[in-house]
Amino acid sequence: MKLKSYLFLAGISLTTFSFAQEYTLQTTQEVYQELQNPTLLSTGFQWDDDIYGIELPFSFSIGGISLDSIFVFEGAISSENFAMGIDDGVLSTNPLATVVAVGSDLVDRGYHDAAAASLSPISYEFLTENGNQILAVEFKNAGFLDEEVTGTSVDYVNLQIRLIEDNTIEIHYGESNISFPEEYFDNELGNIVAVMPNYQITDTAIVLNEDIYILEGLPAAPTIDIMSDATDLMNGIQGLNAYPDNGTKYTFSMSNVGQQELDHSGITIVNPVYNTLEFSTDVNIESVEIINIQGQTVLFSTTVNQIDVSKLSSGTYMVKFIDQEQTITIKNIVKQ
Repeated sequence: MKLKSYLFLAGISLTTFSFAQEYTLQTTQEVYQELQNPTLLSTGFQWDDDIYGIELPFSFSIGGISLDSIFVFEGAISSENFAMGIDDGVLSTNPLATVVAVGSDLVDRGYHDAAAASLSPISYEFLTENGNQILAVEFKNAGFLDEEVTGTSVDYVNLQIRLIEDNTIEIHYGESNISFPEEYFDNELGNIVAVMPNYQITDTAIVLNEDIYILEGLPAAPTIDIMSDATDLMNGIQGLNAYPDNGTKYTFSMSNVGQQELDHSGITIVNPVYNTLEFSTDVNIESVEIINIQGQTVLFSTTVNQIDVSKLSSGTYMVKFIDQEQTITIKNIVKQ
């Protein structure tokens, strides 16, 4: 399942709804370590478009979304099994978060070899490092659906996606063999490595609540293409110009720990929001208006500092503050 398959659905339009959060990238080289005591997800069967769930034993936040579980599929992980909703024709309205390590359609190598059992186990292990708990998801000896071979497949990848308790994301690349990159990573999207922290799929639009981070250029020294405008995705994504070498590790770290949003207005909000919207400010606020992604006002208040939002549905909203000088300040919140 390529990025295009689960992001651009049936001609859906794209909408920008910016949310302030930033990630920084560090690229390093280290020896790839396979998981030593993993729990098998693929349970010995060939997989293709299969999705597996994992419960998290620690708190992990991405793009203002607090995760208690994640779903694993084809070189990527996501906050929800939204593919099931697509198949059923019922899309989730919740904010989604996705990490893509391979922008290609991965498949069990037994799929090509007509083997009775899986040749490409998907597994996970909980680790501890520097006082942090870690979920490590491993794709071992995974093949490509588009491999153009006769008989036994020859191409494979090994990789891990790690979620660290301090909200850091790591992608580790192991040994690989790729004979047909033009087949696996076509010019339409390229070889994609992406962190998509917070977006929503509606009946009419894909809404970016936060910037999308996509790696470009040389795998050993990539740059980050930060997409704030969802329409940029329609113009095509260059991505990396080759698959990362064995030992390559990408580390995405949050640059605003605590998820506080503060600008020149002096208004501070902590995301996500549950039953009460709380904010602090050094200016006199006269009114607060909460607007949904359809542009409809769903709540208006003159209450200062805290507002009851318990009746609002989960999702992303724009908050408009108007002070005594009639200055308008816009903030964004994620209601859980």
